[in-house]
Amino acid sequence: VGVRKCENMPKMDALAGKCDPLVSLKLGAEEKKTAPLKNCYEGSWTKEEFMFTTQSLREGLVVTLWDYDVASKNDYIGESRVPLLDLRANKEATERVVEIRDSKGAAVKGKNGKTSVVFV
Repeated sequence: VGVRKCENMPKMDALAGKCDPLVSLKLGAEEKKTAPLKNCYEGSWTKEEFMFTTQSLREGLVVTLWDYDVASKNDYIGESRVPLLDLRANKEATERVVEIRDSKGAAVKGKNGKTSVVFV
């Protein structure tokens, strides 16, 4: 699974105001993380490809968006679950847009008012 880019990031840091997004992907007990992008509202990752082992296509890939913090715990922004069957059924698509939801299920909005998304 590749993580390509993020768009419409929310304002997170009080001083700089921008976001330092990183993405974690979780499938079953396995979790992988991207490197953080620095000080941006959108950005791209290169060479962020991850392999997972699974016994069932019924599992869902959990895509979680975080704001990276050097001096403290990373801040949770939101997440979304992508059914593996959806990824497998759409083999022709080179990427999938994943809308990020907060802990209450509402769409996370970026500084520009649009829904925060991650491309996987």
